[in-house]
Amino acid sequence: MGKRTLLIYIAVLSFSVSKAQIWKSIGSGISSAPAVVTTTNKLIVTAHTLSNTTADADSRSYAIRVWNGNYWLSLPPITISPKGYISSLKIYKNALYIAGDFDTLNGLDSSKNIVRWANGKYNAIPELWRDLNDYENIRGLNIYGNKLLAHGVFYHPDGVFGDGLIAFNGEEVVTIDPDFGSGVFGNIYTLNSDFDDLLVVGGRFTKVDGAVAKQLAYFSDGQWTRLTNNVIIPSKVIAHKEDIYFYGNELGGKNLGFYKVNGVKIDTLNNGLSRIDKIYDFVNIDGDLYASGIFQLTDTDEEEYRLIRWRNNKWEAVTNGNLFGITKLTNQNNQLLASGYFNSYPNVDL
Repeated sequence: MGKRTLLIYIAVLSFSVSKAQIWKSIGSGISSAPAVVTTTNKLIVTAHTLSNTTADADSRSYAIRVWNGNYWLSLPPITISPKGYISSLKIYKNALYIAGDFDTLNGLDSSKNIVRWANGKYNAIPELWRDLNDYENIRGLNIYGNKLLAHGVFYHPDGVFGDGLIAFNGEEVVTIDPDFGSGVFGNIYTLNSDFDDLLVVGGRFTKVDGAVAKQLAYFSDGQWTRLTNNVIIPSKVIAHKEDIYFYGNELGGKNLGFYKVNGVKIDTLNNGLSRIDKIYDFVNIDGDLYASGIFQLTDTDEEEYRLIRWRNNKWEAVTNGNLFGITKLTNQNNQLLASGYFNSYPNVDL
């Protein structure tokens, strides 16, 4: 059987009647590896390219697919410039927001870098677009305090939100929080929130609300906590209740690692790992960390693992989890969704 690309999930132990973790295909899957995946309690939304950029291409097209729990639905294709891309999807107030790096989407006026799907069509968001100055792209979308946050390479004209972070309530640009201050000054690479309680930002920056902060800071209970001696550049941060995790590499270095924030200090999460060749993604599932990439574990005969789990202060193999081709990981209702290029796997018809 030829290679196919599917979106599949591994059931968390507490959700499995047989108490065994197994991979299950989600419907018939999708035809290409998703560039972006987002979820709600009931929906899975993916974006994947329909056409690759070539030397003479004048556009790039994306398919938007929606899994409603029973079958896949297709939204109209998206067309952007050949060098553009979609970086983030987020469902907010019954609309699907689509963001990235593009001058226009499907030829809509005022559709630079962000649009939304609502009422059966793609719509520009002039209320948001007009409040942004000259900006390059949007790297990600998150929800915090019932507001949609967009972070990327742009700057709000009056400087209220600092460099690269803006909040939108669905109708207009608003303040993130009365105590948020002047925001982050520098490049935000990653942002995550535990909805209303905790907001974490990571990237290359030196100040947050006018005070020294090196590469990572978090906002909780109306105040900032800043890491002032951090030399690790976060590639992705995770906020889970009161815990903050991230992976990244040292300034000027290439060695990757996993970390946990401990107040204003950082703990390294390397127990059980002997080598990290690549990290594709990681996610928190009900208190456990799952990471995809290429890893070597200590005290095992297997040369490479593609999915590992941090549990009981140690990285370990995931039963039935070593799926070759796995890349992106997503949490839906404390079940692990995985996407990538899959060929075959025991007990799964791929």
